[in-house]
Amino acid sequence: SLVTDLILDHNKIHDISPIIHLTSLTTLNLSYNNLTHINGIDTLTSLQVLHLDHNNIELSSLSSLFQCSNQLKVLYLHENPLVSQCSKEIPYRKYILSCFEHDLSFLDDRKVLPLELIAARAYIKGGILAERKATDLYIEQQHEQTLYKHQQYQLHIQQQQNDIHHRQIIQVHQIHQWDQE
Repeated sequence: SLVTDLILDHNKIHDISPIIHLTSLTTLNLSYNNLTHINGIDTLTSLQVLHLDHNNIELSSLSSLFQCSNQLKVLYLHENPLVSQCSKEIPYRKYILSCFEHDLSFLDDRKVLPLELIAARAYIKGGILAERKATDLYIEQQHEQTLYKHQQYQLHIQQQQNDIHHRQIIQVHQIHQWDQE
């Protein structure tokens, strides 16, 4: 099938099996329906944007979602029972981000930053102390990269200044030669 975008929000849909054969879908909007499970969603291997918000999806029915292709970058899940089913020990956003093997770019109207992904995955593996350690390491690496880029920039500026100075010396030397002739 050549259908790439399918907008089916506000349609009282309770079963996605009729659309799981549409493997060329890149955008699927199933917001504001009556979905309780999303079995087969992982067969949509081209999916990049998925709207599942405002349904009745439970946390226990997400395994198919986590098997989605690494093409999936934008996901809307808010306003589903699964949000409140996540515990205070493992907050919803951290849980969802850590369950994907690939990186999401957006989750529920909010950009996912690299530090958030690192922190969420560390938190799930080892709790708050692991999250803090991973966060500190990330910040330290970012700082080192910034220092390196700054040093490279300074070297570039110095080289430019040396080149200008060298050209000026050559010009002065040429002027002196012309004056002597």
